[in-house]
Amino acid sequence: MKRFIACSVLLLMTVSLSLMAQDVIIMDGFTSNFSTCDGNLVDQGSTVSNYLNNQDITITICSDNGIDGLEIVFNEFSLEIGFDFLSIYDGPDDTAPQVAGSPFTGTTINTIISTGTCLTLNFFSDASFTDIGWDADVSCVPIGPAVDCLIDYSTFIDPPFEPGNSCSGGTDYSFCVTIEDWNGDSPLEFHGFDITLGPALDPATLVPVSSPASCSGTGTWGFYPTVTSTGTGLVTGPGFFFDADNDGDPGNNVGDACAGALPWTFCFDVATIGCEPDGSNDGLDASITINTYSDGESGSLSDPSCAPDELIVIDATLGCGPTCALPPTVSISASGGCPPSSPMLTFDMTGNSPFTIEYLCDGVPNSISTSDFSTSVAASPGAFYELVSISDATCIQVPASGSVTAPNPIVPSITMTADTGFCIGGSVDLIVEFIGTPPFDFSWTIDGNPAGSASSAATTFIINASTPGFYEIDSFSNSDCPIDPPYPSAQVTQYVPPTANVSPANDTICPGETTDISFFLFGSPPYQLTISQDGVDIDVINSPTPGLVTYTVSTGGIYTASEVRNLGCTGNVNGQTEVIALDQPTIEISGGGEVCQGANAEVIFTCTGIGPWQVDYMLNGIVQPTLTINASPFTLLTPVPGNYEPLSGIDAYCTALVSGLATVSISEPISSDIPSDLVICTGQSGELTITFSEDASSYEVGYTIDGVDQGTVSTTDNPFLLNVSVPGTYEITSLLIDGECIGDPQGTAEVTTTEAPTADLSGDITICEGTTGQLDLLLTGSGPWAIAYEIDGVAQPNDTLFVASGQWEVDQAGSYTIVSVSDMVCTGVANGTATVTEIPAPVAVLSGLDTVCTGTPVDLLVELQGSAPFDLTVTLNGALFQDFSTDDNSLTFTVTESGEYAVSFISDVNCSNTDVDTLVLENFPAPEILTSSDTTLCLLETITIGGSASGGFGGPFSYQWVQGADTLTADSIDVFVLGDQELTFIVDDGCGIDYLATVTVSAHPFPAFDTTNIDLGICGEGELILDSEIPLSLYGDSCVWTVNGQTYITCDSIAIPLTGEDTYDVGIYVETVQGCVIDTTIEGLIEVYGLPIAGFSYTPTEPTIAEDILTFQDLSSGAEQYMWFLDSLIFSDEATPVLDLPDRDVPHSYTVCMVVMNEFGCADTTCQDVQIDGEFIVHVPSAFTPDNDRVNDSWAPIITGAIEEEYSLKVYGRNGQVIWETTDINERWIGQGADDANYYSGDSVYQWQLEVRRVGSVEKRSYRGIVTLVR
Repeated sequence: MKRFIACSVLLLMTVSLSLMAQDVIIMDGFTSNFSTCDGNLVDQGSTVSNYLNNQDITITICSDNGIDGLEIVFNEFSLEIGFDFLSIYDGPDDTAPQVAGSPFTGTTINTIISTGTCLTLNFFSDASFTDIGWDADVSCVPIGPAVDCLIDYSTFIDPPFEPGNSCSGGTDYSFCVTIEDWNGDSPLEFHGFDITLGPALDPATLVPVSSPASCSGTGTWGFYPTVTSTGTGLVTGPGFFFDADNDGDPGNNVGDACAGALPWTFCFDVATIGCEPDGSNDGLDASITINTYSDGESGSLSDPSCAPDELIVIDATLGCGPTCALPPTVSISASGGCPPSSPMLTFDMTGNSPFTIEYLCDGVPNSISTSDFSTSVAASPGAFYELVSISDATCIQVPASGSVTAPNPIVPSITMTADTGFCIGGSVDLIVEFIGTPPFDFSWTIDGNPAGSASSAATTFIINASTPGFYEIDSFSNSDCPIDPPYPSAQVTQYVPPTANVSPANDTICPGETTDISFFLFGSPPYQLTISQDGVDIDVINSPTPGLVTYTVSTGGIYTASEVRNLGCTGNVNGQTEVIALDQPTIEISGGGEVCQGANAEVIFTCTGIGPWQVDYMLNGIVQPTLTINASPFTLLTPVPGNYEPLSGIDAYCTALVSGLATVSISEPISSDIPSDLVICTGQSGELTITFSEDASSYEVGYTIDGVDQGTVSTTDNPFLLNVSVPGTYEITSLLIDGECIGDPQGTAEVTTTEAPTADLSGDITICEGTTGQLDLLLTGSGPWAIAYEIDGVAQPNDTLFVASGQWEVDQAGSYTIVSVSDMVCTGVANGTATVTEIPAPVAVLSGLDTVCTGTPVDLLVELQGSAPFDLTVTLNGALFQDFSTDDNSLTFTVTESGEYAVSFISDVNCSNTDVDTLVLENFPAPEILTSSDTTLCLLETITIGGSASGGFGGPFSYQWVQGADTLTADSIDVFVLGDQELTFIVDDGCGIDYLATVTVSAHPFPAFDTTNIDLGICGEGELILDSEIPLSLYGDSCVWTVNGQTYITCDSIAIPLTGEDTYDVGIYVETVQGCVIDTTIEGLIEVYGLPIAGFSYTPTEPTIAEDILTFQDLSSGAEQYMWFLDSLIFSDEATPVLDLPDRDVPHSYTVCMVVMNEFGCADTTCQDVQIDGEFIVHVPSAFTPDNDRVNDSWAPIITGAIEEEYSLKVYGRNGQVIWETTDINERWIGQGADDANYYSGDSVYQWQLEVRRVGSVEKRSYRGIVTLVR
């Protein structure tokens, strides 16, 4: 029957769970956070359409238990690749680090697992193209391996509890809890603990006594009735908590936790309730549960890094029965038997009979009752039995200790060590082993003669054999079971000790080489030889035969045999040998380098090891003769270029490692050159330039002239100048660099002679002042020519002529004499003189008036000096004014414009001139005009304004005022203010020119109030804020408003209550600080319109997934227009629409809103939440079997379509008390007590009560029934 019940419940659970609905999480921008352990995450298009463009949506999802992490498995994922992204942050906001691979785009995404309790998701889409989005399942998973934060603690109770953790009624108790070790293996911090009292303790008597003053000198510990965590919202208390920042709130700061030095001790007092006269509350729960909290970086009161149930439970029950004067005791023992008999448990008691003993068999509770002081029961072979408590006639459930494992019945047996031996003068242990139940009795013989007997309480016995012979067990008996022969035996032999001699031959080895060490063994085989190196044992070798044994070594040292053994005997060792291990010799080639032709390079051989060394090397890949080196380093002098590489080498003993490379190269020879030929003057010398391709310390140059050797010259200069005076062909024939390197002699040049230049000057000329002329000058030679000359005997700067044209340009009067002439090569001979005569340029002087009235004609006079006729040009402000020609010595012309007049050019019969006279003609300045200032008046006021002038032409002055279309000849005018206006003042200073000025007369801002374009209608009763409806420009410093018969004296914002459908007049009286006033009444300015009233109903009234077509009925009044919304989306503008909801396979809800408007545009809105329910199923199993066989081990109702947060389940005992309850729809009963997880209810029928609210329903539903518990 038990199996049938279990299978039935499992079937019902399977059917019902398939109907349970996931939480649906839509990233639509309306939900910012969500908590779930079973959710379906979709984009805003859900599974029926694509997501939208231009989205930037963030949502945070946390596990609904605040302990587990989250796992998101994507069933479908597709975004516009490279443009739309889903970013996932591993934490409660987007400041947390992103998970691996984030942000995600395209179709690639992996399963996401959080490291904490929350994940934050951000979805971004651009302005073009969308895709199907995603569909994912969200579930809870454990967060990493939890640690035990509560490592060690202790409690103190005064007065102590009675046996069985019984406490007296109506008694004050003092409790102290000491946290000895808080998470010693990780850096979590201790926040504090709350205290939960059993029903037998009076919470009104809970009083804190003491706690640590601070946490290693910081913060404050205190007792708090309640504490709220800002990290999780958890509300807990009363209890002791740490306030790090001393702000009186230990829950508002991530740092409100103590990581100081342990231990921490907290003490408090609490009293038990009194005992009922009839003892009915005897055994009532008086336990204290202390729930500890960590506060790490998560900022929560219960850190997920800690293992769950970090509790300190002080178990107790209220003792209201007979007094327990002398507690009873019990002990437990077990005995076995020969198969097939079972082992027996024996209980021995003291106290007042009868007794009830509670014990565990492999963890399963059991009990036995007896009136005897000793009783035995059959035990399960190999089972572990542990005492729990004992009760007698006066004491209940006194804790008991003691345990025993029931033996497995076995057939006894005996064994002994196999054949063995010992050395002369020694002995050997023969080990005898038993199987069975002690004691074991046996005897033995040596070579058939009785040798001894024994009785062993242990399963092992040792016979020390010092006599060789045949040892045999000849009798054996066991306390429980007999055993028949044959019995075990062993042959014991006496051995002769061995000897090992080491060959003393020494040896030398190179790196990588080995050598053999010889050992000679004597005595009885087999042998075990221990080999040592430099006094340290390094190896053990075994030899089955005597004679020579070799041992191969590869390192240096003194080798010997530290021990030799055979058959357990230790023998003698003799001799030693030394192995010398040489270091690896090396040979390295270096040096080389670049040398000039004819010089030697140094190739260096550096050697290590023991000389002499034999070295084979290559030059440019060709093997050279073997080189013997006696000392290192060795230098090889060589003029041969190439790469010198080592091939191989050995020192006196070992092959060497070779390395290195030396490269010898011959540098390019330095060459010489003569860049150019040289021309010298006849009878003179010159310098021939010789250059070298590279700089050096010295050069020795040999050369010839026309093939005749001229010897050598030495120099350190580059370039070098060779002084020559002989024409011919010069050639460099030898070149030695730095006294040793042969250079490349290059270079030839032609040295030629030329005749000296001549210069002949002749011809006199006349020039105008400031101009130039040409003298006759005849030149010979090669240009350019440098001419040295004098004027009137005074030396002048040299002049350079590039062309031998016969003309020399001069610009100065005087007698010219050529002193010398030089061409490119030589200095020659100069001859001749010439005279230059200068005549003056013509002059023009300009005169006339310099200041006139604007536009007045003026005659200007030009006086001329020079030889007539004259031509001249006149400019105005730099531009051509007019050209003139005259034979007279003066000229007059008329002008009317002001500006700078200049004679820019004049010429007479001989010369011209551009540096002539100017005259500036100016107009008289404008007069200075003074008028009345701009002013502002109230409307309809009068003001007199006036004006005057000075300066300018100086008068007489005349004045006019222009107002609009009117002109008044006067210096003042009266102005009547009708609004803003500008007046013009006209002045004439005697030149006949009008000069203007303006004066502005303004009215204070107080415009007429035009209501033609103002509509102050409002919908329904309410307040009209005139500040937002009447122009602010009307406001002054003193305001009186009259509306609806009410007067408001204020210039601030006015809120006017309006009721009923009507029109209202508005009276306005405003006075400004300038004293300007407006007083008017606007009739019917405000109108109040009636409101429509929105209302609707729908059928069916309780729609379901199967019946989800809604018909809406219009219950509104005064409506002319309609708009219907489903979750903010318009779906109809009809009065009574029909809506076919989207098909979905899980319960869900929508918000339907109705908006109505009347003819005045007044609107009203009403909304209703429409719940689309799934099937509501409540199934309660009738029985369960909590026996840890993993079949039907727990019990709970199976519910579909309910609100998890409004779930309550209670289980009642036979006396009507609540023995277990929960508000967690996922928690199941396994038969434990409500306040004691270690208490298990017995087999019985229990009542239960269930309260739950269906999704979409207002009222809770209550169910009652019974459940059968069968263990």
